[in-house]
Amino acid sequence: MKIKESVPDRIFLAFVYILMGVIALLCIYPFYYSIIISFNEGQDAMRGGIYLWPRAFTLENYAVVFRDAMIVSAFGVTVLRTVIGTLAALVFNSIFAYALSRRILIGRRFYIYIGMFTMYFWGGIIPLYMLIQSLGLLNSFWVYIIPNLSGFFTILIFMAFYNEMPASILESAKIDGANELVIFFRIVLPMSTAVLATIALFSGVGHWNSWIETHLYIRDMRLQTLSYVLVRMINQGLAEEQLRAGGHLLALGAAGEGTVTGNSMRMATMIVAVTPIMLIYPFLQKYFVKGIMLGAVKE
Repeated sequence: MKIKESVPDRIFLAFVYILMGVIALLCIYPFYYSIIISFNEGQDAMRGGIYLWPRAFTLENYAVVFRDAMIVSAFGVTVLRTVIGTLAALVFNSIFAYALSRRILIGRRFYIYIGMFTMYFWGGIIPLYMLIQSLGLLNSFWVYIIPNLSGFFTILIFMAFYNEMPASILESAKIDGANELVIFFRIVLPMSTAVLATIALFSGVGHWNSWIETHLYIRDMRLQTLSYVLVRMINQGLAEEQLRAGGHLLALGAAGEGTVTGNSMRMATMIVAVTPIMLIYPFLQKYFVKGIMLGAVKE
């Protein structure tokens, strides 16, 4: 039976829709503005007055970005870090969480308490830096991977999913002679698509956007990530320095020479940095809500 809405209810709903529309516009428009500036000639954009579409359309800003060897190298490092880091985190956290979810594990409660403690307390940046240094990870690609292998919040999500699995399936496998490794890789993992996709999204976005490790531990320019390069461009005006550096950029031709500015280059670099995640997210979105809600409701 359809419930008839009263006039106050309709007014309230209209107000909510308008408010949500305004908030969505405020969130989306800055990104849209960055896109149109990245496709507009830099010198022309400095005049202002661009709001809805490029006034002087050009691909020159992106040509400059992709001709910059440092940005191309940083993009490759970021892709490699994201792929390896995400896969490593999925393997490590899923195995660790499966072990903690098994009630037959000796010292299980102690390990969970230690893991919970790490969620609320940590030693700080200086002890962490000393630990990274003692492990020989300074100025190494593996400083992106090894310290980010595990997070206990991720392990809790995996554990919640494993605890929802019917115990009869695992017991049947044991009766058939399967050991824990066979059960995990042949039964548990194939049933864990939703939670794996959710954690892959979390981990992938975290690796792709992170720049603090580069700032703290990396001095080799060949190991810089794209996010760190973008931060430098924003905070230090690196784009202007690159454009002024003689011979650092390839010639763009007489017709377009001098039209690229630091701001237009920053906008183009930002769009290049966020586009891969935006393209991947729709394919994982259908698993996101299901994965994050695993174990949230008990019947």
